[in-house]
Amino acid sequence: HVVVGKELRGHGLGRRLAAEGLRLAEGLGVRRVMTQMTLDQLAAMRTFRTLGFVPVAVLHDQVVDTNGETYDLLLMHQEVAGAGAAPPA
Repeated sequence: HVVVGKELRGHGLGRRLAAEGLRLAEGLGVRRVMTQMTLDQLAAMRTFRTLGFVPVAVLHDQVVDTNGETYDLLLMHQEVAGAGAAPPA
């Protein structure tokens, strides 16, 4: 998960953290990376789309807040460049 505090949002930090995670995943030979967010997290959706993630599924009423309100959950994934390469020794 990539979580950026409200006071630090809007400066590209989340994008840089996610991009670094993808770089590390590629180095480890990971084939696919997944992320999830509620449908109201528009900035997060935009960030992950710019990194090449595509929507996979929407799971309805999967997140419940402290008031009992439910939210739909978006699943996205990206095939990591170089997937299938042998992991580093």
